[in-house]
Amino acid sequence: DLRWARVHLLPWVGRRLTGRSSGDGRPPKRPDLLPLVGEDAT
Repeated sequence: DLRWARVHLLPWVGRRLTGRSSGDGRPPKRPDLLPLVGEDAT
């Protein structure tokens, strides 16, 4: 499907060629380092 390739495949190929990630330039979800608490700390 040409539309799928243009929307999804070409941007993916472009990122691979330039060494960029899809997350580059996005702010971090948790910018400060905090201790783990609760069930995730095990």
